[in-house]
Amino acid sequence: MNVFWLSAVRTGWAIALSAIRLQSRKHLLGYSWEILTPVLYAVCFLVVKRGLSDQSSGADHLVDVLRAFMGITLLQFWFRLLQDMSGLIRTRRSLLRGLNVSEQPLVLAVLFEALFGLCLRVVTVLAAMLFLGLLFPPDGVSWLWVLLSLLSVALSAAALGLSLAPWAALYPDVNKAIGSFNLPLVLLSPVFYPATQNADSLLYWVNCINPAAPVLATLMDAIAGRPPTYQVALVVWTLVAVVLLVLSARQLKAQVPIVLERLGA
Repeated sequence: MNVFWLSAVRTGWAIALSAIRLQSRKHLLGYSWEILTPVLYAVCFLVVKRGLSDQSSGADHLVDVLRAFMGITLLQFWFRLLQDMSGLIRTRRSLLRGLNVSEQPLVLAVLFEALFGLCLRVVTVLAAMLFLGLLFPPDGVSWLWVLLSLLSVALSAAALGLSLAPWAALYPDVNKAIGSFNLPLVLLSPVFYPATQNADSLLYWVNCINPAAPVLATLMDAIAGRPPTYQVALVVWTLVAVVLLVLSARQLKAQVPIVLERLGA
């Protein structure tokens, strides 16, 4: 069993490295394109905010800019991983069928490539904090919340995507639904506004259900050195994502042959 998993990890890592090299060679700017969209959103947010308010400087203004940049950056990552994982069977069906390759290295390859992209995004957020003159989280506990938040955003996207993979392969409407939910999730998440702390508000409970909202809210609380408001929702989502990811990975082995047969691959 250990030898099998070691082989799966090595194969998944090799596939991920190949995909990363391909991405770098395919586009002139490589993975820089993953950063340009959040930068454009942050710049547009800055222009609009300056046009609507006289407070174009100060710590609160800089925090708002960071929130917008970090929020779009991580939500873009979340949707990218969700789409890549949900489209795993359809995009790799010839490899799964023709070469009789196990699905586990392919799942790991998507995760490894996503983690590489997440590391790049974290570096850009840290660079943005330095550029804006904002302080990093003040203590070890805050950094632990940061690490848990980053783990949660990756696990929740991977778990939901893997659970949707068989359905996305059979029904293209699933991919359309995922894409159409992008903007509503951005608007419902605390990206362009601070996360509400009022438990009597409907938005508070919507953000508890939203897997990305507790992550963004906790990150901003950690940067400010405050106790996280959505810590319960964040921990629950992390645990649910782990369980869902394990169950989906186990079921995928039995689902792949059936899905490929129905696709006629």
